[in-house]
Amino acid sequence: MSDVKISEVVLYRCGVGFFAATGMHDSKELKLFFKQEALDDLLKSLIVLVKGDKVRNVAFDSKVEINEILRSLSITVPTTESFKGLLRELVGEEVEIALKESTILGKIVGTESEETEKREVFVALIKDHSGKINIIRSLDIQGISIRNEKLQKDLDIALETISNTKRENIKAISINFTSEEQKDVFIGFIGSIPSWKIAYRLIHSEDEAAIQGWAIVDNTTTNDWDNVMLTLVTGLPISFVYDLYSPWRIMRPRIERPSQYGIEPVIAEGTLEDMTSDRRRGMRAKKTKAEKEYAPPAPAPTSGMAFAADLAEEFDKSVQTAATTEEVGDFFVFKIDSPVKILRNQSALVPLFQAKVPSSKIAYYVPGKTDKNPLSCLKIVNDSPSNIVIEAGPATVFIDNAYSGECMMSHLRVGDESLLNYALEQEVLINRETRYESRGVGVDISKEYIAERLLEKQIITYDVKNKKKEKLILIIDEPKSDFKPIGKELPIEKTNNYLRYQFTLEPKETFTAKLELERVRYTSTYKAHLTKEDLDRLLADKLIQEHQYAQLLEIIKIKKEIKDLEQEEEHLETMVDAANTEQQRLRENIKALGTSEEEVKLRKNYVNKLSEQETEIEKLVNRRAEIRKKLIELNKKLSSKLK
Repeated sequence: MSDVKISEVVLYRCGVGFFAATGMHDSKELKLFFKQEALDDLLKSLIVLVKGDKVRNVAFDSKVEINEILRSLSITVPTTESFKGLLRELVGEEVEIALKESTILGKIVGTESEETEKREVFVALIKDHSGKINIIRSLDIQGISIRNEKLQKDLDIALETISNTKRENIKAISINFTSEEQKDVFIGFIGSIPSWKIAYRLIHSEDEAAIQGWAIVDNTTTNDWDNVMLTLVTGLPISFVYDLYSPWRIMRPRIERPSQYGIEPVIAEGTLEDMTSDRRRGMRAKKTKAEKEYAPPAPAPTSGMAFAADLAEEFDKSVQTAATTEEVGDFFVFKIDSPVKILRNQSALVPLFQAKVPSSKIAYYVPGKTDKNPLSCLKIVNDSPSNIVIEAGPATVFIDNAYSGECMMSHLRVGDESLLNYALEQEVLINRETRYESRGVGVDISKEYIAERLLEKQIITYDVKNKKKEKLILIIDEPKSDFKPIGKELPIEKTNNYLRYQFTLEPKETFTAKLELERVRYTSTYKAHLTKEDLDRLLADKLIQEHQYAQLLEIIKIKKEIKDLEQEEEHLETMVDAANTEQQRLRENIKALGTSEEEVKLRKNYVNKLSEQETEIEKLVNRRAEIRKKLIELNKKLSSKLK
């Protein structure tokens, strides 16, 4: 008889649970049943502790392909024409046929079909010990006994294997002990299970909020949880599935047997000195005694349930929430003080804790999240005297006993605060406008560049209208940027992505808040690219001094002179190219002229033009040379001035 059953369940948020089964057992074998997908975790984590006996081994149904098992047997169970097919499988085997009034012992020769007036039947041909072949109709056969023990055993295995396919998803685990003495057993293992969830009921009244936390637990295991101690753990320990249940097959190389010569066996020689019995005992691993006392706690008495008419006053009286809390490393643990009952394939809401924390109603606005209205929020601080860590989860909000909306609780350790938005605040209107200003505040001059420092200011104006009849706190989360807050209105705190401002709105008040932020930005300009207008502005803004202005202005003049010369040089290049093209045309024309009087006269005109163009080209080339020489001088001068 066994009283071993699940007595403790520890659930983690990562979707894994630790299960403990305890009780007394008085047999050599303790059989437990699990879903096949649970066996990888079970084989990885199983712990068996026993007082009053020892564990011999743990056996479990192997994961072997059904077809592979059936192929290895010497008999096949027919799926159609079962009786006739079975006799065909037994052809050549010795059997004992039981008839109505006698038995025949012999070997089956075969089967034949036979037509009768009523229906088709078949006959079996049986050769008895005298050599006579007996024809026996199937309707006369009362039973068959297989005399071959191995064949009978294979038939039993085949039938058992086929039967197991109907319950393939459920596997048996057998824990074998050394004796049938009564023993105290503890079995622990981990398994995959849906992550437990948490949901809150939050009731605000005046300056306080009552929080009630409920855990949602799903029992998807193959066992009922009856009178079970339940522990819920936050945090995310690393857990994974590793295939230990499936047989690992290593592909071995195939070696062809030799075709001509056998291989002589090798005889291993004995050692020069035999090992003594003492030495043999010394090689054995020493076994340590690892037994653990286990006594499940007595069930706590259940309490009655009273209806609470006023949520704000009677909230903590309506539900029994008895959970011991503690921090274990990075985890926070809820230990349910009273045993719970959750049947398999059922779920349950389990009350975890009740606490009262400071709470205040505020309006909360984030640009871009809503249009013209802020959100209604509760600002709470986790100062629970029992040091409860509040996990992230949904919460239903009641304001003065009335349903007011829903929100998401964030992860709050003791001392943390949070803004819980649960509705749209329609009695507060907000208009937000942004403008920018910019002015130069300084100049940094290097060898080749001049960098101007610009002070840019962002002015954000909030026009807020409070239509409520009571005073209201407004919190605005302004998105962070590279602008830094300055001026009268400064943020009360900073988050990862926002600057948080807080304002007090009087009843029926229209309020304007001006947020000022600034940043310094640099613009770099190559000195040679400066214009006189740039210098005049820098001097007027007192960003450069008179002598710097004069030096930079001289650079601009040199740069202008270089630019003018470069343009003239480009124009000269064009004129020289055009003159050369014209000369080429005149020379071609001269070659084509004959010796007539008119052609001689025309040739003379062409020659005069060539001469004039030669003179013009020479002037252009000389001027171009002068410009190039001047440009070299000016570029050297400019380079010197820039440095």
